[in-house]
Amino acid sequence: MRLLVTGATGFVGQNVVRAALDGGHQVRALVRDASRAAAIFGEWPVEVVGGDVRNPAEVSPALSGIDALIQAAGTFSYRRVDRSSMLRENAAIVEAVLGAAADAGTGHVLDISSGIIFKPPRSGPRAGISDGHSPAWDADDPQWRDPYLRSKVEADAVARRFSAAGLPITSIHPSQVIGPGDAGPGTSGGLLIDLLASPGVAAQAAWNWVDVRDLAAGIVALAGRPAGGRYLFSAGYFPFREMAAIIDQVTGRRRRRLWTPARAIRLGAAANEFFGGRIMPYLPPRDSLEYVLTAGPLDGSSGAGVLGRPYRPMAETVSDALRWWASHGVVPRRSIGRLSA
Repeated sequence: MRLLVTGATGFVGQNVVRAALDGGHQVRALVRDASRAAAIFGEWPVEVVGGDVRNPAEVSPALSGIDALIQAAGTFSYRRVDRSSMLRENAAIVEAVLGAAADAGTGHVLDISSGIIFKPPRSGPRAGISDGHSPAWDADDPQWRDPYLRSKVEADAVARRFSAAGLPITSIHPSQVIGPGDAGPGTSGGLLIDLLASPGVAAQAAWNWVDVRDLAAGIVALAGRPAGGRYLFSAGYFPFREMAAIIDQVTGRRRRRLWTPARAIRLGAAANEFFGGRIMPYLPPRDSLEYVLTAGPLDGSSGAGVLGRPYRPMAETVSDALRWWASHGVVPRRSIGRLSA
């Protein structure tokens, strides 16, 4: 296949490009910074095209001759400095890219959304578990104050509108994405680093997690299927306490941690907010805590069905991420214990 990837220099985008090349596909990357793309891709056989995803006129030429578009561009962050840009740009990027795809008659669009958009049902046999049939959060929910959540719900609404108008779209909804290559690191990787290195405090909460390599492999596999459907990618719902135990297990280093209740975390977040996030850099802003502290399980069986195999064990994902961070100077090599051998 001939694939166009937007957001190709991001954490997920880079892994999608790699998975596509490994699968023998031709890849074109639409990027704003060609020099950064050249540094990232090196000798990879990637056709790099310059353009701004916020401008349909710059997206349209890149769509020529491609079989499928993988829309991975956007701002995925809980950093305070990204709040306004997420609310301003995420839906606008989807509008611009999908609008250009509709005008070009693109045969298959894979829109990478997020599992965060789904509100779990309150009753019934699957109470508390979100899947592709779950409704989205709305302005009546306290979780709506999370700017990332709101921006992704609004972006998904744009994709739904294009789908209803006839654009062949497959929607992809990953959980918290982690794994090797997270150079930032992002919010998800930052939490792992906090659990690795924090001297004292961590929240009593849980998140859904998926290895970026599993997600990328699933996206490329879906590109070769007929368009349509919603696919959730989650390897499991892991409490932070369990993720800390996995870190201790793979590193062979046991840290003492103070597990605090949600009320104390909210108070700590208020203090952290007052100091601009400098006390606990990876703690999400106060407006985001309602989702972070109350997130329920995501049903990732649709993604596993695409992979045709189980998701990687979380211990493997965590080990590979920690080794990568240590080898690239993100965390001290001594902090990963026996993984440094």
